[in-house]
Amino acid sequence: MKKVLSVVIVLMLILAAVTACGKKADPDSLKKIGDLEKLESKGYTYTDDMYVTVFINQGDLYRAEAKLSPDVAEALDALSWEDDDHTKKVKELVAPLEITKLINISEGILSQEELDKLIGKTGQDLLNEGWKSLSYIPDDHSIYMEYGYFQYNVSFDGTIVETDEMDTDEVVRPLTVQSIEYIGMSSSALNFEY
Repeated sequence: MKKVLSVVIVLMLILAAVTACGKKADPDSLKKIGDLEKLESKGYTYTDDMYVTVFINQGDLYRAEAKLSPDVAEALDALSWEDDDHTKKVKELVAPLEITKLINISEGILSQEELDKLIGKTGQDLLNEGWKSLSYIPDDHSIYMEYGYFQYNVSFDGTIVETDEMDTDEVVRPLTVQSIEYIGMSSSALNFEY
């Protein structure tokens, strides 16, 4: 579905048009997607039957899910991505939807102390623990990696050898972690498999 593939566009639009910075709400009071309107959005996405959004509340990142009714899904599918009011129309359509799942994903951010405990492990160790390699920076021996909903910059001891068909997992496996730093939310926070 073309809308699912447009998450990046939506994220860029949302980030460019962020409003209501610093607003707060009691998480228990958030019952409908429309209740999130006053909070800072970090993006949204949807399929034929589900809507997912990430927003900031009281300094933490939250992820909310809602089930789409067939009529709302059909109305969303009929929207044009070229429409200047696309995001506004999406928000109007999903506002009455009940939030079916709300989680504080900031609780999954690894502290610097936890990250420092990974120094000396191999890339293979990280992959075994559920880390995913995303992209690399050959000049400074860094690889962007994802853990849960978040992205980290991992510096390795060793040489990152560039090839035409670069497989970052293969590159990471034998390397040893020198340092890790938190970067921010990953696009996986808007994925449907979590």
